[in-house]
Amino acid sequence: MAGTEGKYETITIVAANDFRVAGALHKCVDADADFSAAGGATALGLVKSQANSGQFLTVGYSGVMKFYAGAAVTAGAQLTPAASGFLVAVASGSNRVVGRAVEAGNSGDLVKGIFDFAAGGSVN
Repeated sequence: MAGTEGKYETITIVAANDFRVAGALHKCVDADADFSAAGGATALGLVKSQANSGQFLTVGYSGVMKFYAGAAVTAGAQLTPAASGFLVAVASGSNRVVGRAVEAGNSGDLVKGIFDFAAGGSVN
């Protein structure tokens, strides 16, 4: 599935939880330094380092990055944060669009996408 990540921009925040656990890398994190909730209104980017609560955590916010799919996605699908930091294809409604899948994947797959969390994301 997910090929090599491309160039991406990062920020550093203080982790609110333990991001050393298995599966934490490449998941969506929010402004509270916790895994993002569905809809992604406060999503900052994708976890790019491991950190314990209170330690510095690197978050990718723009560029070509890997992410964990929370459901099947097709190449080119618009993406929005879902529960527990996964990303899913935007269906309809007021979900925040934070990127696009570069390749297809199934639920739980590590997939490559292109993102711009800093732009605020459009609402679909």
